[in-house]
Amino acid sequence: RTPNQNEHIFKIVLTAFENDHTQVKKEAAKFFMDLSLLKGPKFLGRALQEAGVLDAKSRSSDPFESLRSLLDDSAMAKVASECDEEERDAFSSMIIEGFAKLLIHNHKYRSEMALSESEQSDILTKMIFQHYFGASKENTQQLMSVFFDIYSGLNLSTYRVVCS
Repeated sequence: RTPNQNEHIFKIVLTAFENDHTQVKKEAAKFFMDLSLLKGPKFLGRALQEAGVLDAKSRSSDPFESLRSLLDDSAMAKVASECDEEERDAFSSMIIEGFAKLLIHNHKYRSEMALSESEQSDILTKMIFQHYFGASKENTQQLMSVFFDIYSGLNLSTYRVVCS
């Protein structure tokens, strides 16, 4: 693919993520989450800046930051207002599962593409809040229970994140 083709694909998926109906947003979010899992969480913002899709000074339309905001109830409530409960639960589960995978694999990314300990701590805090106070389905609750047990014992870095 040429840089122009990549730029075009990023623009289409970003537009779908920001403006389309919930099913399309979910697929666009999956695309961005999978890309983050493959290349690292910071890859998206940098790739979109290099492609000229994002302004280097603005992080507001960075898809990773938008995905991260969906761990907050207010952002997820906006998604919930656009769909039925089943679609909202599926969307929420996909976001939570994606962030659990990102946190577990964070140590595998190059340092400039990985999350800092404070970013990991912020995401973990939001996931804990969702676990105890969110309206997640039982399978998501089970996933998070197993994740919390495993994550703290992965390595010293993840232990420090959990302790903070």
